Amino acid sequence: MAIVLLGLAFIVYLDARMLRQLCWRSRSSARLFNDVFIVSPVLTVIIAGLILFHLAIVENSPQGLPQFLFIALLPIYLLRRIRFLNSVGGRDRPRPAPTETETLVSDAYNVILIWFLAMVVIGAFLKSVEQIFPAFGSEMGQLLLSAVFSSAIALILIVRASQEFSGRGFLYNIGLRKGGRSVVEVFVVPVLTGLFFAIVSSLIIWLRHEQPVTPLSKIIDATDSVWLFAVFLAMAILAAPFIEEVIFRGYFFHVLSRARGERFAIYVIALVFAFLHIGQYWGDWAAIVMVMLLGFALTMLRAWSGTTLASIIAHYAYNAGVTIIPFYLVK
Repeated sequence: MAIVLLGLAFIVYLDARMLRQLCWRSRSSARLFNDVFIVSPVLTVIIAGLILFHLAIVENSPQGLPQFLFIALLPIYLLRRIRFLNSVGGRDRPRPAPTETETLVSDAYNVILIWFLAMVVIGAFLKSVEQIFPAFGSEMGQLLLSAVFSSAIALILIVRASQEFSGRGFLYNIGLRKGGRSVVEVFVVPVLTGLFFAIVSSLIIWLRHEQPVTPLSKIIDATDSVWLFAVFLAMAILAAPFIEEVIFRGYFFHVLSRARGERFAIYVIALVFAFLHIGQYWGDWAAIVMVMLLGFALTMLRAWSGTTLASIIAHYAYNAGVTIIPFYLVK
């Protein structure tokens, strides 16, 4: 959690720096950034109150104070961000025009920060859902609800943000059009790539004398509900490949490749993709390495084919293969 918050704090810093650079382009708006984002006496009192509230009510130890302050102050930053963007320009403040790349990157920062804040709120809500729906009080139920809300919020934010790409619609903007590519590029090569990684992963599982215990395996083993397990499999095989590819190699790949180039986008997307799966596979280092390599392969497919369809198909082939192949190896 601490690493995630450090990463988010760095995103806030990059976003604020970009807004400040944008403001500097207009001399009459040069002071606007300081006027909006300056730490006022009121904000100082709010921070002091949050510190006292955390130490007296939430936790009498300062260990979790930085995380608590960041989560509590993030809405204030986002509100001031909106105020700043609405205030730039006008009769006495000529609006400095952001470049297309600046707009895309700023929107991407906004997507990440709003998504995180929404998940914090939903996480607090899910803690009380057991009283209404006892079945979702289990770890598997909480995992499924969290995945549904997380995916829905991310897709809503991305649909809105991707409108800046072009006026050709969501499918085009996220790369869900074939774009004149051949069947070999869009279907055959991705299927073979996904099956290759599925076979390697399945062989690793089959050759082990003892399977490592991971947080995900603990949740699966502790699940008694057949229908919850069926929903989990359906989401893992049917929903996850599409959602993850739209988010990572549809939206964020486009933003990073436009801002820093395709090579930079390939490395960053693959590493972030692997990092976000570490929590599920912690303790199984072979699985973590395979996810990282798969992330590189999927992102390279996206760059090579020019369409997110290729990485989606490869992801479907991998998830289906790694689910089905081990059963045949056991026999």
